[in-house]
Amino acid sequence: MRLDQNSLLSEYYLGTECCSLREARRVSTSPTILSIDRARKTNRTLPILLGALIKIGLSVGIVFSAVEARGQYRPLAVQPPTQIFPWGSTNALIPFAVTNTQNMGLTVYQGNNGNQAQFPYAMSFSSFADINTAFQQLLVFAANLALTNPAVNKNDPIFVIGNAINFNYPPGFVESTGFVGATFVVGTPVPDNVSFSYVEQNGTWVLPDLSGIVPVLPQQMTFYVPGLEWARIEVYNSTNMITPFLVVDSRNPSSSSGTNGIDLPSQSITIATAYLASGTNGPYQLKVSFLTSGSGFQIVDGNGLEIAETPLVLAVTKSNGSVNLSVTGGDVGRNFEIEKSPDLQTWTPITGAYTVGTNAGWSITFQDTMSNLFGFYRAATTNAVPQ
Repeated sequence: MRLDQNSLLSEYYLGTECCSLREARRVSTSPTILSIDRARKTNRTLPILLGALIKIGLSVGIVFSAVEARGQYRPLAVQPPTQIFPWGSTNALIPFAVTNTQNMGLTVYQGNNGNQAQFPYAMSFSSFADINTAFQQLLVFAANLALTNPAVNKNDPIFVIGNAINFNYPPGFVESTGFVGATFVVGTPVPDNVSFSYVEQNGTWVLPDLSGIVPVLPQQMTFYVPGLEWARIEVYNSTNMITPFLVVDSRNPSSSSGTNGIDLPSQSITIATAYLASGTNGPYQLKVSFLTSGSGFQIVDGNGLEIAETPLVLAVTKSNGSVNLSVTGGDVGRNFEIEKSPDLQTWTPITGAYTVGTNAGWSITFQDTMSNLFGFYRAATTNAVPQ
């Protein structure tokens, strides 16, 4: 089991002889408690780590922080959060789309009659204007083909759909999606297709001005996540940040759809563009939790920034020679185990792996028999894949 040393959240000491706070500081030197340097390196906000030093028989115990217990307390420098994904606004998503667009194609059709146009080779683009220029070339070419098609009724609208925009991210990972529409507004779906009508001039049908038909971001965008082992997408209305109105969890494949989904075999996460572009001030609030073999457990917000985990809370009581432990809090899908130590240096799991549940008010309880005079307890997160 992969122990996440960086996220120890609570520890407790119970014993008939209570050591002094100075002694607690002296013995609490194990790096398994907390690595401040590692926490700074990963840019994760340290949760408040409180341990209750309780002397059996007393109703009030000494409270000290786990950081202070190591004798290494020092203020952490404020650092900007890590950007994990390039989302948060339309302007943030466009460079990603431009960089990873390798080709494009479109179809103009009327009923069962259609004409396609696609570049026969891979392309690269440096700006969204480059994509629009290439798109206009394809559109004019396909529209002229349809104009010469005798099966096309020139009096009826001609529809345009972009059906071969390939995102290669990384090379070998291909997404084909529509890229056509007139405008893109957060909160409204991007149209699958748009239409135009030919113009009759002196008894001859000609092309109209097609410059108003422009490429826009697709309805959904897919992001490659190397080593992806589990993921969960939660989308909230900005007016209700308690209960998500949309949840996609890789443990439940049926929760995925074409617009919002998680594909573990291809190591990818797909999210509706409207949610990706909403940021943290728009109508939607996005929270994506995921576990990778390389980086462990991470959470990102609507701006694609890594955010701190919700601390686990470990509570301990004693009765009739037993220790009752209760764990609450945490983030859905986070795995942890309860461990015990006689000296704050050697820790032994006394439970199997638990996974933070999905229901509000989630908690687990565990009872341990006091086989010796004292002991330390902690809830230690792991990077095991949630079941």
